[in-house]
Amino acid sequence: DFDTRAVMGIENDHVRKHLAEPVHFLRAAELGKIGTHRDQYGDFSAQGCVDELPGREGTVSLADGLAVAAQLLASDVGTELVVVSASGFDTHSGQAGVHRTLLADFADGVAAFFAALDEAGLTDEVLLVSTSEFGRRAEENASGGCDHGAGGLSFLFGNSVQGGMHGDWSLSDLLDGDLRPQIDPFVLFTACLDWIGADAEQVLGRRGGSLQLLR
Repeated sequence: DFDTRAVMGIENDHVRKHLAEPVHFLRAAELGKIGTHRDQYGDFSAQGCVDELPGREGTVSLADGLAVAAQLLASDVGTELVVVSASGFDTHSGQAGVHRTLLADFADGVAAFFAALDEAGLTDEVLLVSTSEFGRRAEENASGGCDHGAGGLSFLFGNSVQGGMHGDWSLSDLLDGDLRPQIDPFVLFTACLDWIGADAEQVLGRRGGSLQLLR
């Protein structure tokens, strides 16, 4: 079994800035990590630094994307960062049924991903992070969905994660109807960048505080 860590109360404005284009964030991380090789390889573009998988198109599921990610990592071709994106979570209407399908896809994908890594002997070498560019409001709207909100959620999976939950939430202490943000997302970003050996300050412009998310 692998540990999980939920980081609750992500600040929406920071998330929009740094996760609205999560591929760009990870590309920047990789650029910061291998920037010392610029002289050897020339002035390369960020396009070549990350293996980017397509988003959810047609019948492509998040589980499918994670399966390809596991194959890339197990192939040992030097892949260090893989981005798997999925749409469909912007549930302004009919959220209950949609979420049931989406979260089942997510759960099945994560379980199969780590099963494949375990078979390849890579479980200790991989960190899986799920993020979103926005949170949801606490109250359901008139269409049976939830609109964009200030509070968000991230999960970390892997043997390097110190299992548990960070942050708290209270429906009696909302921020204009939203869960109140508590944790600066730079804390999460810094922990992940440190883990892969990238320079967090170079990538982000500053370091976030420490929550001991990772071993």
